[in-house]
Amino acid sequence: MSDDNVFTYEGPRPDVDWHHRVTKIIKSFRGGSVGRSSVYIALLRDVESSGNFGVYVGMTGKTPAERYHEHKQGYKAAKGWVKKYGICLLKTPHLWNIENEDAVRIERELAETLQRAGILTKGGH
Repeated sequence: MSDDNVFTYEGPRPDVDWHHRVTKIIKSFRGGSVGRSSVYIALLRDVESSGNFGVYVGMTGKTPAERYHEHKQGYKAAKGWVKKYGICLLKTPHLWNIENEDAVRIERELAETLQRAGILTKGGH
């Protein structure tokens, strides 16, 4: 598996074009200074019984792995997208440990950019 690959699980995967579009968009975003916030992206499967893949974009002051685990347990899971449909946390360390104001902006802009590209996107408040 290439270091450029944001997908880190073994299982059904999105088609190659979808994968490349998502990876390119995610990698186009960068945080600024080092901080305590992180933007994380979870891969979703079969959202809305569509059979398609999607993503959930979130922001946290915890580690992305801790927050993903909380989602899967239903803790502060709001609409439950990750709990119900989450497959894995995508590998996006370039968006971890950044300043809070950067994380707030990136979470929103990344979700909007993914949606405009036709990627089913949840979260991104």
